[in-house]
Amino acid sequence: MTFAIMLQVAERGEKIFYKPAVLYPWDEIVWGVEVARPDGRTKKMWAVAGNTLRGFHRIRKDAPGPSLVFRNFYTENKKRIIDRLGEISSWEELHAFGNDLCNELRPRFTNIKSGILTPYNKLRKQIDLYFANLTALARELDPIRNKLVEHLPLPLDSQMFSHPSVFDEDELKRHGLKRSDSYGRVLTEDTYLSLQGILRQQSAFIGETLGVTFHPIYFDLLWNNRYKNWGGNLFETNP
Repeated sequence: MTFAIMLQVAERGEKIFYKPAVLYPWDEIVWGVEVARPDGRTKKMWAVAGNTLRGFHRIRKDAPGPSLVFRNFYTENKKRIIDRLGEISSWEELHAFGNDLCNELRPRFTNIKSGILTPYNKLRKQIDLYFANLTALARELDPIRNKLVEHLPLPLDSQMFSHPSVFDEDELKRHGLKRSDSYGRVLTEDTYLSLQGILRQQSAFIGETLGVTFHPIYFDLLWNNRYKNWGGNLFETNP
């Protein structure tokens, strides 16, 4: 990955995260919103889509699945979460809040097989997706969006592990990971924090080298070359 491409990512990231062309209501992002496509049609998208939760294996197939747990939680606690996000002033504070949300959510997954949520990132990745998508897209967060973007953690998954411009293989090996690993292979909070620390250092280096602002969440635009895709907000850049 060349610095020329990272410059494009930085420029696109600023527009997508700081100046989104279209915003949606919080509840629609949680439960599903019709998003414009380049051919003039629309496609339903969610902060966390059901296929992201395939690894949350249910005990009973006829009982509510994990998507419903997340969506009910983010609907019922909308005001409290928004108020808390409005108080965030650092990456450390947002991380701690993410842990609080994980701890609140974990006992709600009564229909998930034992041990599924033991790896730290199994649940944390979903929280980070909600942080990213709600920050970038929710009308209710418009007043505080600009101060949140720099603190957003990058959701860690196989798409990011497999991209050489995000992590190199030696870094992954040191953390017991390989390119093909899924998000559930980040077993501990210490590993998660170390990986996020690498991303923050790399973002600072890119920014200083290119003379631009580059935040860790911008790496998400490398997935499927989203930084090149049509669209004026994060959902619209989805392939």
